[in-house]
Amino acid sequence: MNRPRMRNVIDIEGCNTHKLLLLNEAFSSSDAAATLPPEVTEAVEKLDLSVETAAVSVDYSHWTATQVLQLLPEGVDAPCSFETIGHVAHFNLRDEVLPYKHLVGRVTLDKNPRLRTAVNKVGNISNEFRVYEMEVLAGDTDTIAEVKQHGARFKLDVAKVYWNSRLEREHLRLVSCFGSDDVVLDAMAGIGPFAVPAAHKGCLVFANDLNPESHRWLSENVRINKVAHRVAALNQDARQVIRLAGRGELEGSFERAQAVLPRARKKGSEGAKDASAGSVAKATEPEHQAEKVAAGATSANSTADQAVLATPDQAVLATPDQAATAKLDKTVTEAIPIPFQRIVMNLPATAVEFLDALPGAFTHPSWSAETLPIVHVYTFLKGEETEQDLRARVADILGCPLGEDAAVHMVRDVAPNKVMYCLSFRVPAACAFSREAAAEDPEAKRAKLGDA
Repeated sequence: MNRPRMRNVIDIEGCNTHKLLLLNEAFSSSDAAATLPPEVTEAVEKLDLSVETAAVSVDYSHWTATQVLQLLPEGVDAPCSFETIGHVAHFNLRDEVLPYKHLVGRVTLDKNPRLRTAVNKVGNISNEFRVYEMEVLAGDTDTIAEVKQHGARFKLDVAKVYWNSRLEREHLRLVSCFGSDDVVLDAMAGIGPFAVPAAHKGCLVFANDLNPESHRWLSENVRINKVAHRVAALNQDARQVIRLAGRGELEGSFERAQAVLPRARKKGSEGAKDASAGSVAKATEPEHQAEKVAAGATSANSTADQAVLATPDQAVLATPDQAATAKLDKTVTEAIPIPFQRIVMNLPATAVEFLDALPGAFTHPSWSAETLPIVHVYTFLKGEETEQDLRARVADILGCPLGEDAAVHMVRDVAPNKVMYCLSFRVPAACAFSREAAAEDPEAKRAKLGDA
């Protein structure tokens, strides 16, 4: 017998020399000895054992969630899986299970002590922020959860933003393609599953999401993962962000640590070799940087010191506690560097439609055909659609064929006849520098009128 919280070797009342070994319930009939497997029968005879029947009390605590839910009425398929988001169990129950939804939630929480809340998706996504409604089936009504992925922490309100734990491997796969010094435009960033790991890798990220709640949690995750020096959180329309970036006009706020360093002393004075006006400590010596910042913050001669705003690579990355003590943090606004290397568009239901922001968008003079960014756009293929159909659809939106280096990666099966894909391609020069498309862009027209 193999049941949770149940011993399969038990005492025999009134006997100190023998014990009972409980077998599977399939052998509980009066003719159990005749139905035992040959190896068990052989052991019984060889060891001079006897086959007995025993009554064992089994209550709710001994049953798994699967076993309990199999007791639902005939014709009702018990849910076999759910997504775990922190302490939340997220279901997408079928219609026939809905009359028993609260029972499903309660049993799930009872059998999974680490979970505190069970929720169910209600209806389809119908709002502009692509967030589905949900209802609490059982447990706490607290839907603010925390998850961890590859060393990063993410907080979110499951009821207000989108999250899919099954995409963890895809998050890792895509970020592994980035160079450590890439500049990334994450146009549909959500709460930061690509932006935060990319920043940890060393990338500079402009992360945007239209949903104010997603932007709120994106900003929070940037803070708790201590990457505010590498991630700017934006709350704008994705098309606008892409077009602004192409012109070099997209701006974001970053936290820079202001290093207070001693001024250069006169030649021959003590310490002249170690200090110079307007210098910052070498990025390759973070320990020495921190020492200099601390010294500068506490020095009695701090009024004679000079504040230096460090670049992203040179910045002294004080923790929030250190920053609060030394008061060195500064928020600066910076434009996206041109060229930047990546555009991530992770909104599979509609992201392909936003590719119409690319034609004619790259008007900054620093762009060239060789430096145009690589786009990673996510989408669904349904029914009989093929990868070739996807390439053709994207080419039609861009107004020109994709390059030979365009690659399609299958992410996961979402549902029957619905598969999630990622298409990666470098923006074609014929698309990027299209004068006709640029002339049709109302934002570009306003910019030109303003310059005039």
